[in-house]
Amino acid sequence: MFKQVDNNLLLIFTLDPLRNFVKQYFNGVVEMNEDNLNQMIQISWGAITVSERRSYLCIVKLNSTILFFA
Repeated sequence: MFKQVDNNLLLIFTLDPLRNFVKQYFNGVVEMNEDNLNQMIQISWGAITVSERRSYLCIVKLNSTILFFA
């Protein structure tokens, strides 16, 4: 499911875009809403996964717990 590359590269391509998004939010450049967050998570997920079919990450918020399903 994951691309066969160094784990550090996977982290870079997953966390850096999200970190930059949060920085842009605090700088007032982008709005943080559920749609934007879901899009950022999908982009990061797509950067690290390989599949013959398109892969989606499902995010479910249950009370104060966020669940992730691939």
